[in-house]
Amino acid sequence: MGKFVFGAAMAILAFLGLFMASRAEDPVYYLQGLLLFVFGVGFVFYLISASVAPKPNKGPAEEYID
Repeated sequence: MGKFVFGAAMAILAFLGLFMASRAEDPVYYLQGLLLFVFGVGFVFYLISASVAPKPNKGPAEEYID
């Protein structure tokens, strides 16, 4: 549940960055908004891949190490 909430917060932050870039009158704020958008979208994709990726199988000897 924590990854879902964190992903939703990052999606809102990415949308805020896109909105900030669209309303910017200065090139610095435009670039900052685009970077915030790219970071937010990239992080959301990372969270998706981390939750969907298969876990590696442990061998019989490795089950007792943890």
